Amino acid sequence: SLQTKRGYTHRGGAMELSGGAWGRSNAQAEYGGVAANGVDYFVAGNVFDENGWRDASPSKVRQIFGQLGWRNQTTDLSVSLSLADNDLIGNGLVQKEFLSAQGWNTINTKPDQTANKLAFFNFNGSHWLNDATLLSGNAYFRKARTRTLNGDVNDDIDPDSTAPDPVFNLANCVAGADEADAEISCSGALNRSKSRRVGYGFTGQINFNQDWLGHQNLFIAGLGYDRSRTDFQQSTEFGTLNGSRGVNGISVFGDEADVDLRGLNRTWSLFATDTFSFHDVYHLTLSGRYNYTQVNNRDQLIPDVSNPESLSGDHNFHRFNPAIGLAITPSKNLSFYASYNEGSRA
Repeated sequence: SLQTKRGYTHRGGAMELSGGAWGRSNAQAEYGGVAANGVDYFVAGNVFDENGWRDASPSKVRQIFGQLGWRNQTTDLSVSLSLADNDLIGNGLVQKEFLSAQGWNTINTKPDQTANKLAFFNFNGSHWLNDATLLSGNAYFRKARTRTLNGDVNDDIDPDSTAPDPVFNLANCVAGADEADAEISCSGALNRSKSRRVGYGFTGQINFNQDWLGHQNLFIAGLGYDRSRTDFQQSTEFGTLNGSRGVNGISVFGDEADVDLRGLNRTWSLFATDTFSFHDVYHLTLSGRYNYTQVNNRDQLIPDVSNPESLSGDHNFHRFNPAIGLAITPSKNLSFYASYNEGSRA
């Protein structure tokens, strides 16, 4: 569905540099061409940095994309690789009264950090079997990792503790405290999560561009398979809020928010679409897609499926999604289109 730049269509190089307020700087570059042996190549990169318009909100983006391809009169092949290493901070919402008193760049707590790393390999190929029949498909492998770190206020703190010591909350929010004391005495919490996702799949389709009943007609049919595995962990460490609105952790962790889950998703798909031009002006499209998805979750903390608190489970979903559309093209410069379609997602 998405066509990227490649050396055949974008030869030569380009560079763009920009800068702005709040320490923003951005550099983008690309270069493409065709070698003597007919192989085309294209590479592009992006580097972005800024301090952010709010306090303690810097972000960094690192992205690179490369593609190699080859084609002749009937065959087109290409492989691409996308890499990313991004560190984004977008601190959360602030109350209106707090903004009025402290300024529009203020934050409640910090950080609200999301770090992503991606490696994505994609292969595309197409081949004309004859003047009216095209066979095409793609296969991919994707690996991604995400880590989050959120410094928050501890919602479970008990300021009216029954302890006789008026500084109970402060005295008990120290390293070595037990979980129960830390939960009601610590003013802050560090919420962390991390996920590792590995996925691969393929799609293949065949296009028949042949007249039917004396009118132009395009029929496409295909199938696809996608498989992905996700390992997800989440934890909460108690701590104290400091003067910079950060949280100093005390290495005492709560078990209420603990998650350690492995999920496996598999989806088979069958699809077909037909566009029939029963007049030079009117073009009718009928489409359908059938998906069958299996979701298998395994809770690494509570593996027993019979335990109501366990996240383990095996689930199956299947659905046929139809679509219909009508295009009206009275001229090359004017067109109308109306459609109805249904979709689903597991």
